[in-house]
Amino acid sequence: MNFNIDEKKRQLVILLLAIAMGGLAAGLGSNYIRTTINRQTEQLAKDFKAKSDAEKEILKQQMMKLYQDMDVKIKQAVEEVKKAAPKEARSEKSPAVALSTKMPPGKRAMTISINPLSAVGGLLNPGDFVDVLVELQMPNPQRPASDKDQVTSIIFQNIQVLAMDTQVSPGTNEQDIQNRLKAKAINVTLAVSPDEAGLLTFAQANGKIILSLRSPGEKGTQKVDAATLETLLDYVEKTQGTKLRPAPPKREAPAEAPKQPVKIFKSGLEY
Repeated sequence: MNFNIDEKKRQLVILLLAIAMGGLAAGLGSNYIRTTINRQTEQLAKDFKAKSDAEKEILKQQMMKLYQDMDVKIKQAVEEVKKAAPKEARSEKSPAVALSTKMPPGKRAMTISINPLSAVGGLLNPGDFVDVLVELQMPNPQRPASDKDQVTSIIFQNIQVLAMDTQVSPGTNEQDIQNRLKAKAINVTLAVSPDEAGLLTFAQANGKIILSLRSPGEKGTQKVDAATLETLLDYVEKTQGTKLRPAPPKREAPAEAPKQPVKIFKSGLEY
């Protein structure tokens, strides 16, 4: 993931100039408005002394109205300055941050392309921590070489998400989620060790990667057996009391050979 530093500097300079110009314009505008109001107020004050009580009340209301108008005009002047600022300077998005500044020591950034549904429906955010699972087709030594078993296993735990596509800061709106779900694949950048980087590359090339979101307060790891058909059957039988294995076929007892009559021979003759 590359960031154009010169372009970001240019945008930052434009932003600072726009803010300075806006502040100057707003200050000049507000000073002009205040001066005008003060002059009108002084004139009203002079007239105020020469008027009757009824007229004084009317003048008092007019003075209050002038101060209210002053606040409104100052706000309008500030809004006009904001509208006149360059579009880049008015962008609500935060300046891009170099990904390297978010890298934990000893880690490497690895980007994987993954189906959105395999990445918690695209709801992941930079800064989240995940477990990485992989689905592999493994040969079974008791079967022909072409007959393989599907194995699912957690290969890494407590892995930090550095970026989602080009987003490196937390925060996902509804439109971002919809765009991710419509995409065939999204890019997720993870912080892994050098050893994990090689294994992750192998796992993606030979299987299917799935990410499981962890709770923010959970930092430890657990020992988890690989999931196979056998472990699934054992788990269901142990936790649910349901036996999913078919009963072995009953073996019929072998038929006894017919008994042959006993024959007695003497001197070559049968008795």
